[in-house]
Amino acid sequence: MNAGPLDSLVRIHKALGHPVRVRIVAMLRGGELCVCQLNAVIALAPSTVSAHLGELKDAGLLAERKAGRWGHYRLAADGAAAAAVAALWPALAGDGQV
Repeated sequence: MNAGPLDSLVRIHKALGHPVRVRIVAMLRGGELCVCQLNAVIALAPSTVSAHLGELKDAGLLAERKAGRWGHYRLAADGAAAAAVAALWPALAGDGQV
């Protein structure tokens, strides 16, 4: 069975249901970042950050680009994922964690 719009939307919102993943998405608002930059700011184990990135990517929120050993992530440019991310910013305006 193919995933429909409801399944896609549920995956997106589940992925955004963790504060670390919302912080990662917020960091990527400014453009593409490599995993090492995300690790430096998030200050968690690299494996934990990678797991969060995988969850966001699987939900369609992120796109990945490999450059040698380095992984670079950026926000998805279109679709339901982009709309869900855009809806976050008004609600999080002024939040110091984000």
